[in-house]
Amino acid sequence: MKIKLLGIEFKTGQGITLAELFQSIVNANGAPLKVGTHERFTYVDIVDGYHVGLIITTKDHSKFLEFSRDKMNAKLEARDLEDGKQLADFNFFAINQKTGKGIYQYYHQSCSIHGFGALCKLYYDNLKKQRIESAKEKVRAGGKELLPKDERKISKDYSGTLQYSVIVRAETFRSMVKELKRINSVTLTVSTLTYNDTVFTPIALVAKNMTQKFTFEKKSLIGNVVPTVLGVTGLDGVKRAKVEGVGEDGLDQVIKLYDTPDMFGEHDFDDIVGTMTISPADFAKSKFLRSIIDVANNETVIKDVGKT
Repeated sequence: MKIKLLGIEFKTGQGITLAELFQSIVNANGAPLKVGTHERFTYVDIVDGYHVGLIITTKDHSKFLEFSRDKMNAKLEARDLEDGKQLADFNFFAINQKTGKGIYQYYHQSCSIHGFGALCKLYYDNLKKQRIESAKEKVRAGGKELLPKDERKISKDYSGTLQYSVIVRAETFRSMVKELKRINSVTLTVSTLTYNDTVFTPIALVAKNMTQKFTFEKKSLIGNVVPTVLGVTGLDGVKRAKVEGVGEDGLDQVIKLYDTPDMFGEHDFDDIVGTMTISPADFAKSKFLRSIIDVANNETVIKDVGKT
């Protein structure tokens, strides 16, 4: 089994920074958060300009199957875990503090990159609710009545939510777009040379890039939209692309196309796990996490603030 290093990017809404989001996870003091049917324990720290973290997902079954085979027989046998122990998966991540882009480590049946995004969004939404309620209490504490205009201002101060997108290259971008149930919009960053014969020519002569956004009605047939989107994003001069849509699971998805590898690295599971004994208290000292940070430091797409 392979451990893969994948690219991800986070953007926050109004009033809450990425640093505040991860600090709220620190404040949770390792308490589990249930996502779907799994309990996930999340530990966060800061190392060399990165928000780094460890996610431990526990499994609720106490037995596992062991397969053995010799020349004469094959046997599949159930084994019991020791008392007080649980099966678990682990995932490391390193997110650049300045760009919100980073690397997420994944292997089969561990917390997926979309599961990681959903986990962070739960923490963000909880923090947002706390901030809104605190702002309302502050108004009331001054002896004032909380008026509709006060509520509108508070809502505006904390508008939006946490957004995440997977950073992929052309081949994976195409396959992920094809899997969407609906496409809401497409944003293209293109070379200004493509505008030489348009009304935008004066601006194009002095601009480095141009960005255009196209939106689609909910009733638009996905079968008609996908070929058009893939055709446009494959044109020469298109430097980056972002597709916002809805997946088969009904969840919003954002897919970003960069000139970057699908995977920022790959490791053999046994090679990594065989050398690991992780204590959440000092996970930030892990050699494997250090190697993930080193990979991120060597990738322009992770460090470049201008590549959004």
